[in-house]
Amino acid sequence: MREARMQKLLMSVLVSLLSVLILGGVADAQTETGTLRGAVAATAPEGQSHKVPGASLKLKTPTQTLEAVTDAAGEYRFTNLSPGAYTLEVTAGGFKTAGKTVTVRAGETSVEDISLVMADAPPDTDAEVPPPASRQNDPAPAASTRQQTGSETYNSPTARVFQLMLPSEHLLGDWGGLRTKLEERGITPRLILVTDLAGNPRGGRTQGATAPSSVELSLYFDLDKIFGLKGGSVFASFSERWGHNLSAKHIGNTFSTQQIYGFQTWRVIDVSYQQKLFDDRVELRAGRFAAMDDFLVSPYNFGFMQNAFCGNPFGILLNAPGMSAYYGTWAALGKVKPTKRSYVMTGLYDGDPKMRDNKYHGANLSMKGPLFSISEAGYQIDGLPGDGRRLGNYKLGAWYDRSTLADFETGSVKHGSWGYYGLFDQVLVPFGSPESNRGFGVFGSVTVAPDSRRQQLPLFLTAGVSARGLFSARPRDVAGLAVASGYFSEDLQRAQRNGRLLGPAGGVPDHETVVELTYRFDFRKGAFFIQPDLQSINRRGGTGHFKDALVLGAQLGINF
Repeated sequence: MREARMQKLLMSVLVSLLSVLILGGVADAQTETGTLRGAVAATAPEGQSHKVPGASLKLKTPTQTLEAVTDAAGEYRFTNLSPGAYTLEVTAGGFKTAGKTVTVRAGETSVEDISLVMADAPPDTDAEVPPPASRQNDPAPAASTRQQTGSETYNSPTARVFQLMLPSEHLLGDWGGLRTKLEERGITPRLILVTDLAGNPRGGRTQGATAPSSVELSLYFDLDKIFGLKGGSVFASFSERWGHNLSAKHIGNTFSTQQIYGFQTWRVIDVSYQQKLFDDRVELRAGRFAAMDDFLVSPYNFGFMQNAFCGNPFGILLNAPGMSAYYGTWAALGKVKPTKRSYVMTGLYDGDPKMRDNKYHGANLSMKGPLFSISEAGYQIDGLPGDGRRLGNYKLGAWYDRSTLADFETGSVKHGSWGYYGLFDQVLVPFGSPESNRGFGVFGSVTVAPDSRRQQLPLFLTAGVSARGLFSARPRDVAGLAVASGYFSEDLQRAQRNGRLLGPAGGVPDHETVVELTYRFDFRKGAFFIQPDLQSINRRGGTGHFKDALVLGAQLGINF
């Protein structure tokens, strides 16, 4: 009866949320104007860029001309614009007049930056562009600094599962014009291939190598372009995975060396409807998607191949059977941004573990599972126009899982468990030009599961450093060094020592630690990458009775 009530609750939430999504989107669709904003900058011959305050802008159509002036940060904004094509013209003392054609769409904010050239010297001379007096001591970057912790795909609508891993350039270009035609009609496709090649020349049960791989097709439907439903969108993704897991086949450790492994079959990953309201301050979503698409996410983590880090800290998956990662389940999510720098969000999910079984291929539509809920609050430092370059993200969250867990020593069954977490990433040393995303940063996380009688990993920690664009000639490359440690429950250890539960070969586990060193080489503006990888698996299986394993490998990715 209790499970039936939980199912009815989740169904009621989904139906109610979907009604709000549709009604809210239709009501919001009445807005027929758009916004145009951007920055005006001057670039010196050596590549350094400086904003230009006080520049005059004219936005022209055959029937009207609108005027604006850049502010102290060199930025401008036109609001309440009718949709259509405009000519944007920029003039400033000492610079050549610049112009371009821009397009304004109903209900959207278009960003168009303008670069000026000095009038008294051609661009290939040694003349320098002096920074404006008001900005000489303020190296604030443009809005692109929002993406310092990731790559250029941070805001890609199709980059949910592998977000931040691949920039938006495509190896096959425009697909013979097909991509452009689809995007003009409101459909953005993405096709990617990722392979995690790894082998253990030393340590583990046996020596060997594996290469699990995944190909994924994602489709983003902009319902504003398709139906005129402002802020509405549908996201769908599908994948095929194949290959074997090095950890399971040869090493025998807890935290998988390859994040691509899991659910090795074709699968429907994601089918969900999303509605943004009130100038994107409120976001609602309903359908089938994974909790780890949105919660416990750090851009830095996506730069690693080890599953302890990749995308999300791994520890929660051993403590909460209802937590969903990669595979979609029935879900509803609400997110509110009280300020431009902060957010609060809550998600409700069908926590049935059978959803993930390969035989269903992601198409099990039942709602038999216990309820899994998770909430998170976040705050951002810098990253907005006019801010400094030391971007930081700080997040705190907690979860409740209605799943059934057994006491390790007594075997008694209990419904419900909970836990909490915190994670952060912070740019410490930006380098390169003010407009650059290059920089050195740190990141870390802690996941706590307080019921050690039933949750096997009460404490899970990650920490690391990452540097983007160490070399000016390769500004997209990323280097990373990280460590993760998981500490097993003392109650679990006691039950295994007493013979109540079967432990792993070699003794009773207390903790396992992995260290990863990696460097990603981006080519063709990120259309594909090669990422050599080195991992050390310490106390594999958590027992300390086996020789530590050394893992050598490389992650390969192609964005078609």
